[in-house]
Formats: sequence, structure tokens, C-alpha cells
Amino acid sequence: TSPMWTMSWAHLLEQALDISIPDKAMGIRMILNELTRVKDHLYTLILISYQCGYEDFVSSLTIWYRRTLEQITLLTSNRNPSFIISIGGVRNDIPSGWISNCLEFLGLLEKELLTEYKFLTNSSFWYERLQCGTIQRQEAIEWGITGPALRACGVNYDLRKRDPIYFYKDVSFEVPLGINGHIYDRFLVFVEEIFQSLKIVSQVLENIPTGKIISEDINSFYNMDKRADDFDESKFKSSIYSKFDINFTQSWSEWESSSGVSHINASFEGDVVNRLKVTSPGQKLMGLFTHEIINEKLEDVELFWLSLGVKMTEVEK
Repeated sequence: TSPMWTMSWAHLLEQALDISIPDKAMGIRMILNELTRVKDHLYTLILISYQCGYEDFVSSLTIWYRRTLEQITLLTSNRNPSFIISIGGVRNDIPSGWISNCLEFLGLLEKELLTEYKFLTNSSFWYERLQCGTIQRQEAIEWGITGPALRACGVNYDLRKRDPIYFYKDVSFEVPLGINGHIYDRFLVFVEEIFQSLKIVSQVLENIPTGKIISEDINSFYNMDKRADDFDESKFKSSIYSKFDINFTQSWSEWESSSGVSHINASFEGDVVNRLKVTSPGQKLMGLFTHEIINEKLEDVELFWLSLGVKMTEVEK
């Protein structure tokens, strides 16, 4: 989920500095955001399926996980997708031919996943096996849980709807909800959210804006030759301060990542960050998990954990 954290940090600074990013950059960020969500949800479904012994489903999901990762790599022109994100926009434009290629990929993934989805939802063993790992609605709220785990409890909370940025208010998509907070509910939410993300990406690709991909002011900074003999860093910083009015002392950002809402709160002194607090959805999910596994059957504990979609790289040590 590293692109989501990079986008969240860039969004924080863009809000603080009142930087408007070009429409095309907004579209590219949305595409990357949703493809990352698809990739992460597919990976969680792979883990759940493997734990339940559904090897055929694991094999199919793994293929599509790798193909999704390939689409992200082709879009960003880098094996580290975070690299494309820049304050003020994105560094690279959409590669030639990628849009038609991706639209074909989206259609094939939707068709394949729907076939597997119908099979699993008609399986009594799958249904019975996932009737565990229950998270009560009130407990999820009290622990500050967000994302698919909260929505699987029936709580309709998604920042993309509640506080939309970029073009999220202009695209059509639904927020899937569960009822009982079981692992089965989380499974349903993960799959349905993949379908909704595919829908969002398709709409953005079919209506992708033209024009620049990065703010003109930021672009002038990147294009400046800082090795030139007459380059004066102090004068350049002064011009940046003047242009962007860097007089804020604190800024914060929240972002709807694949596993929930991430929060970044930063304090500044001039151009220096003197305090940074990052809260990931994984931290809260892990806290809830350690509380909820009390009295859970041992055979269900690992499945419960995997169904939460926690990214350990986001959890503080």
C-alpha cells in the first residue's frame, strides 16, 4: 500500500500549501489508488482461500494478483509505484497504449472473479467455515476500526463517499456492507469492493482529462538546474516560501486506503518537520484482534487474523 501513503503525504502538503494539482494528475492518482486496492484485496482473498484449502481459487487469484501488479508497474514505469507520486501531481504520464490494455484487463478480471465468486457463495462448506471471527459493530466503532472490517459490520463509512477528493464525487460506485461482522461478511466486502474499484478505474480511464500532470510551479522547481554556478539555494527557498506562503505550523491528512483510513499529522517550523504522527488502520485492527481472539477456537485464530487484511509494514513495532 506504499502508493497510498505517498499520496496521503503529498495530499497533506498540497492542502497546507494550497497547491492545485492538474485534473489529469488527479485521474492518474485515482487509478493508482484503486488498482492498489484491488491488488491488496486479492492478496487477502488468497490468504483466506489458502487457509480454507481452496487451492484452485488460490491459483486463479494469484494469477490475477500478479497481473494487477503488472498493470500498476506499467502505469508507473517503475517497480516502486510510489515513485510516480510528486507534490503537485505525478511524475509520469500514462504510457501509450496502456489505457486500452488496462480496460481489457479490467473486463477479464471482472468476468473471472465473478465466476469464482458465484461458485464460492454457493458452497455450503465455504459459508460454514467463515462463520467465525466475529467483530461486533459497537466494538469496531469503539476501537476506531475503519475500512472493510468496519463496513463488514454494517457501518456505512467510506471517505471516498463521505469526504470525496479528486473526481470521486463524479464517479458512480457503491459502498458494500456486511451484516454480522463474520469473516464471511469480510469476504463478501473484499470481493464487492474489488468490483467497485474496477468500476471506478473504468470510468476514470474512459474520461481521463488531458493536459498537464504536475503543477506548473512545482514543475519549474524540478526543471531547475541546481548544479548551475549561479544557483543560489537560499534565494530559491525564499522564492518558494513567497510563492506558496509557507506560514502554517500544523497540517493533517486522512486517506481511505485498502485496509482503512490512514491519518498523518505533521507539525512544522519553517521548512522543517519537527513532529510527525502517523496512524495506520493496521494498528487499530491489531489492537482489536488481540482483544477479540479471547475464547476464539484455536483453529479459527489464523483465519480470523488473515481476514483483517492487516499490513504488518504499517504496524508500529
